[in-house]
Amino acid sequence: MNWKAKLEILMRLFERRPELEMYFSVAPAAPVQFLERLRAEYPFLPNSYLELLGISDGIQLHWFVIGGSGESEFPSLEALTKRWQPRIGDRRVLPIGHDASGDAFVLTESGIELIPQPQYGEAIVLTMDFDELIGEYFLGTKYPLMFDGEPAVDDPWWALIRELGWATVK
Repeated sequence: MNWKAKLEILMRLFERRPELEMYFSVAPAAPVQFLERLRAEYPFLPNSYLELLGISDGIQLHWFVIGGSGESEFPSLEALTKRWQPRIGDRRVLPIGHDASGDAFVLTESGIELIPQPQYGEAIVLTMDFDELIGEYFLGTKYPLMFDGEPAVDDPWWALIRELGWATVK
């Protein structure tokens, strides 16, 4: 199941399970002009990333936040870029979000990097595919990899992912 189908399920589930508000949040779609500007300025952005912003101008998926235009509750891409400028330098990349510890998710022409806080080392290529970042790392079987292979035993997001059948415990 792709990330978009999972997101639609979460949005419907949210209506029946208000406790998800602590872990899941969406906003109205990003302005079309913002999406057009992003496409022009960063032609390497995956269509699926722009599609996500066309659904929600940023998103929170438990520990992970994806920013948007800045016209919603989510951080603006401009603010994320400014914050991470010392770590990205003059590379043609776009910081799109962060995790709970403040590490950045950065779209590059060759994939998605996770750039940790400076004291924790160098960037790693997390995945080559935005769809995989959302659908598997944030909402599927690869979620444990975001925690060195083991989320907390009582992690409610991991429990939800398994409850929905998007991941199984081995």
